[in-house]
Parts: sequence; structure tokens; C-alpha cells
Amino acid sequence: MPIPAQGLCVNRFASGLLHPRWLLVLPNGDVLVAESNAPAKDEAKGIKAWVMKKVMKRAGAGVPSANRISLLRDSDGVAEVHSVLLQGLNSPFVWL
Repeated sequence: MPIPAQGLCVNRFASGLLHPRWLLVLPNGDVLVAESNAPAKDEAKGIKAWVMKKVMKRAGAGVPSANRISLLRDSDGVAEVHSVLLQGLNSPFVWL
């Protein structure tokens, strides 16, 4: 858990996201989250590829990508609404 500066606090805004990569806070306070893992790659061979696969798996990157943009809506500092806005995308991101 991060340690905030004196007078501030930290809390979990949302959970259950699969590899959140990009966030965009909309003017109304809603948050868009792009959930995307690295695209699948051809299986490389050799010790370097083996080490890379182990490192990526430990980081949680060895699973299929969610490839979606989710909408988080909140009124009290914790997202009460977590819905899929767009799905079936290929390595999505959100921008302004």
C-alpha cells in the first residue's frame, strides 16, 4: 500500500481489472480504463526467450488479453459501477 503525504489517504478505487494500461478521467468524473495485455507473439527459442517467458509470467503477462475498455463510475471515492464499454478490441488505449 502506498504511503501518502501527511493529511492525505489512499484507498482502492477499483478491483477486478485485467492489466489496466491506460486511464482517462472524463469531465463528469467517470473513468475509462483500457485493459490490455501484450499481443501474442511467435514462440522464440533459446535461453533469452525462456528467461523472458518466465519474467513475463511472473509479472502476470502470460495470460490472454482482456482487450476491452471499461467504464468506472463513482460517487464516494470507490467505483460502484464497473461495466464494459467496448470489447473485442486489439490492444486498446484511451486518450483525450
